[in-house]
Amino acid sequence: MTSVPFDKKSNLYFLKSMEDAIKAEEFLATAKNIAVIGGGMTGVEVARITQDRGIQTTLIHRNKNLLNDYLDEPASRLLESWMNAEGTRLLLNTEVTEISVDGENTVVQTANGQKIAVDGVIFTIGFRPNSYLLNQQVELGDRGAVVVDEYMQTSCPDVFAVGDVSTTYVNLLEENRYLPHASDAVRDGEIAAINLLEARQKITSTQGTYHVPMKNLVMAMTGITMKQAVGFGYDADAVHLLNEHLEGRLPSNIWMIYERRTHQILGLQCIGKTSDMAEYVNIFSLAIQQQLRIEDIEFTDFYFEHGYKDPRGFNRILARLVRENER
Repeated sequence: MTSVPFDKKSNLYFLKSMEDAIKAEEFLATAKNIAVIGGGMTGVEVARITQDRGIQTTLIHRNKNLLNDYLDEPASRLLESWMNAEGTRLLLNTEVTEISVDGENTVVQTANGQKIAVDGVIFTIGFRPNSYLLNQQVELGDRGAVVVDEYMQTSCPDVFAVGDVSTTYVNLLEENRYLPHASDAVRDGEIAAINLLEARQKITSTQGTYHVPMKNLVMAMTGITMKQAVGFGYDADAVHLLNEHLEGRLPSNIWMIYERRTHQILGLQCIGKTSDMAEYVNIFSLAIQQQLRIEDIEFTDFYFEHGYKDPRGFNRILARLVRENER
């Protein structure tokens, strides 16, 4: 549940279970005006879906940037500009203090004195791993998630944990973190099933690779952000590739984060309208997993980039930008 005080009569919806999703879908079938609280991955996706349905959507986020755990500020600003153009009202750097009822309206009150009257609220923040069953029986880690090893075993060898209840190993940080992630949950389950009788299949580290489905916009990312890299002690820098398309479509924007001394790849963020651009993050996820430098893939045989003013391939352009940046 939310720590924000709320009236039990308010139209407040969560998205933690299938039952929650069904209730929210029934509400959205007739809603005209809603608020989404939380500008993380789920909040942005929900706001995109509801706005596409013609529902006036206000997205409220307490950080100054959307997807601040996934994108650095330049990429986030581009996303915000696109969402504004699509009609979504963004209230950033805004703290929700109370959710009340006024007649038929649910009212969202903020710390700066705003009152937003809506048909209902979808709450997409503050979820924690449901590890209470195992509390004090196995080791718990980041945000109370169950700590697992590379075989998905807990500190009790006969107990396995997978998906949104467990930690995952992040090689860039050299530690287990709680990063709930759909593709990780699927592979966690497969690895655990293989290892039930005998520990024989190790899981590889996660890079936090996402492709966010947005109308008329491609957004994908992998690895860590520039802000995170600096916070974790990397001597990091970033380069920005703006590759314009001959047909005049929105240019491909790619930001690559790297370690300055070694040129090791730390992260990639992509935003644009070229459908195949999302494939780049899969390539870079593997590169990060293998601790590759940008020079290691500079001349890898990737397909020809048709339609771009610079057709050499994003890998070669990024390598050139890094060298220019380090002169």
